[in-house]
Amino acid sequence: MGQDRLAHQGGTPTVVRTAGALVAAEGAVGAAAAIRVGWHVATGAGSLHAGKFAGTAFLIGLAAVVLYSGIELIRGRWWPRTTATIAQILLFGLAWLAVTTGHPGLGIPLGVLTLIVLGLLFSPPSNRWMATPYDLSPQVWHPHGHG
Repeated sequence: MGQDRLAHQGGTPTVVRTAGALVAAEGAVGAAAAIRVGWHVATGAGSLHAGKFAGTAFLIGLAAVVLYSGIELIRGRWWPRTTATIAQILLFGLAWLAVTTGHPGLGIPLGVLTLIVLGLLFSPPSNRWMATPYDLSPQVWHPHGHG
């Protein structure tokens, strides 16, 4: 059973798979943007130094983790919800920065996307799906330990 959801729960909820698809798309777009920046650095647009290459490599790696997390959410894995949540919080900060620096055409859609993904990741079906393997259902307390 490990990382996969329990079959009797009807599989991975549609909201989780939808969030996974959106997260994977974010990762793919992020990777493409980072590769483009890396290409500009490698072809000499501006000054060359190791910090630019390291920064580009970091961004490509970060985008790859987000892409992989989205794919794994689609597949019904547990762990990527945390990674996807952190990515949405960071992307929301980026969206806020874009809006406050005069780029609302980029920031507003990105901010809305992050809120949609967070809504999907923490919707009731998603929460039930996440709680199932831990049996976090409410228990009735009995004062004498019976029941």
